[in-house]
Formats: sequence, structure tokens, C-alpha cells
Amino acid sequence: MKKEEQDQAVNLRQTNGLSIKKIAKQLGVSQSSVSVWVRNVKLTNTQKDALLIKNPSNRRKWSEDWSNKFREKRIYSQNLGARIAETEDKLYAFGCALYWAEGSKSKNSVTLTNSDSNMMKFFVNFLRIKFGVSDEEFKISINCYLNDGLTMEEIQNFWLNLLKLPKECMRICTVRNKYYDNNRPQKYPYGICRVRVHNTDIIQKIYGSIKKYAGINDDKLWVF
Repeated sequence: MKKEEQDQAVNLRQTNGLSIKKIAKQLGVSQSSVSVWVRNVKLTNTQKDALLIKNPSNRRKWSEDWSNKFREKRIYSQNLGARIAETEDKLYAFGCALYWAEGSKSKNSVTLTNSDSNMMKFFVNFLRIKFGVSDEEFKISINCYLNDGLTMEEIQNFWLNLLKLPKECMRICTVRNKYYDNNRPQKYPYGICRVRVHNTDIIQKIYGSIKKYAGINDDKLWVF
């Protein structure tokens, strides 16, 4: 019986790369017995990596290492943004100030939401000129009502044409369920536009520049 269990243990270790603990549980034997039986089994590098990943303590350590690594990158980008602010022009400074006032504060993406078409046009051009953001990187969505004589397609085309973006940039839009009195014109007939660019380096540079312009010395602010 022991010989049969030993053979099974060796096979599970060699073929599937199972841990000693799992083999012992599957066969209903002690971990010490399995450890002796499989001590001469050589695991492949892939099997070794898989066992390391499954170890909770290793997962926590790697998670912390990755978190610290990306945090260091965000700090580096903020420091670079602070240096950029020292030499940039009014367009750059105004774009950063606008984002400080109106932008969403996240660690990995640049997001601005507003109904002011001139503001949105300026901000998109700011990202194009100062950070080289391509059309394909922009993602936009609309939140609007449809009782002012405009269709969703017309509203979408308004924003796409204004921002000079292809229709591929448009994401799911939201139509509000509450309707205004049809006799009263809407204050924002084209709804509210949300522009988003997923780029950690850009948003952290903007944060760093804002801190420089505003004289903020909090190293932890917006690093997350």
C-alpha cells in the first residue's frame, strides 16, 4: 500500500508539480512521508515558479514589491513634473491649474468632466500639445437629456467634431431618465462631456507641476 501511495506521490509531484501539502491531503498521508518520497523529484522552473506564486507569504511580498515599485515611478514622474513647471509656458500652467480645479484626482488616468465646450476643447488641445497624446488615447463619454430636439447621435457628433476626435473614441453614454419641461430649453443641450486618458506618467507629471506652482511640499499628496 505504501509503495502504491509513494508512486502516486512521485507522479503528482513530477507531472503536476503539486506541493507536498496538497499531495499529502490528496493521498491522505502525512506531509513528512510525502517529503521523503518526493525528495529526489526535480521540478521544472515553471513548476517551481508556480509553487512560489501559490505561497501566501510570497504573494504578499510580491504584491508589496510591485506596489512600492509603481509608487516610486509615480513619485519620479511628480518630481519630473515639478522640474517641467519651471520652464513651461502659460498654456502648460493654465492646463495644470484647470486640472487642479476641475479634474478627477486618480493615480493612473487624466479625467476631466464638464459641460463647457470651450473648456473641454482647451484641455484636449493642452494634452495634445504638451504631452503628445494621440487621438486613439482619448476616451470620451456623454451624460445628457434627449428632450431638447437633439438625438444622441447629434450630441455625440457635436463633441467629436469640437474635440476633433474619431468616433472610435466614444464610449458608452448615459441618457438621464428625468425630463425637463419641453417648453423650457435645457441649460446644457449637449450634456456633460467626460474626457479620459489612461496614462500614469502624464497625470503624475501634472500633479508634480501643480505642487510646484502652488508651493505644496506634501510629498504624499496624490501619490496614492
